Amino acid sequence: MTESYAGQLKGRLLKAKTIISYDLGELGDTKVLFEKSIGQHTVADCLLLSKVVGVVGIEFKSAHDTTRRLKRQLLDYLKVCQHVYVMCDKSILSHVLSITNDKMFENVGVIVTQDYEDEIVLGSLKKAQANPAFSLYTLADSLLWKGELYTLLKTIVTRPDLIDKNRKHISTGRTRAQGATANNGMISSIRQDWTKRKMLTVYNNLVSDSVGTRAIVEMYLQNAMNPDKSVTMYRLGQDYESLR
Repeated sequence: MTESYAGQLKGRLLKAKTIISYDLGELGDTKVLFEKSIGQHTVADCLLLSKVVGVVGIEFKSAHDTTRRLKRQLLDYLKVCQHVYVMCDKSILSHVLSITNDKMFENVGVIVTQDYEDEIVLGSLKKAQANPAFSLYTLADSLLWKGELYTLLKTIVTRPDLIDKNRKHISTGRTRAQGATANNGMISSIRQDWTKRKMLTVYNNLVSDSVGTRAIVEMYLQNAMNPDKSVTMYRLGQDYESLR
């Protein structure tokens, strides 16, 4: 896919809020990230962060792309997104459907693109379904730096209403006598010197998937990330080219 055509796809998607909302319902406030790493081998073409729906991943496939890597890419998307789409050119639709119709990817939606009079026309062919393979741990690892995760944890432990009583709350020290522990089902303290892996484990065990995702999305919506984080964000309805 050429850089110029990828830019056209991004611009067209930003103007196509109704395509996503028709399938998934009201989106609320949104931010859109392009080309975000979500694993060791995959860079997500688009992540739509919605206050209502959560994280929607969209993989672009042009007429000049192959689907050789699509299965591996989708497996990475399914770890971090509540809903996943492939947005593909009509000419390779049969190849995409041969993958998305597989039971492993039956929840993945399909948006078809077609060039018409120098415009890219979009159409929803298959609605994305809620993804049961979603992992809050992997989402937090992909979208948050360690300092940002620490900030979220410090906030959550002061909000008992956010803590999922049905989650498996864990001891956060080597033994109950050596560190912060789960106290009455709640983590009693959060330490900044923990490893990111430890913070991720506590976060994953402290809140439900929906609460944990919403907190991450809110951080992006409010531009509350680390100021050193270099990330360009868009809103549905914005002009991609004018903001580059």
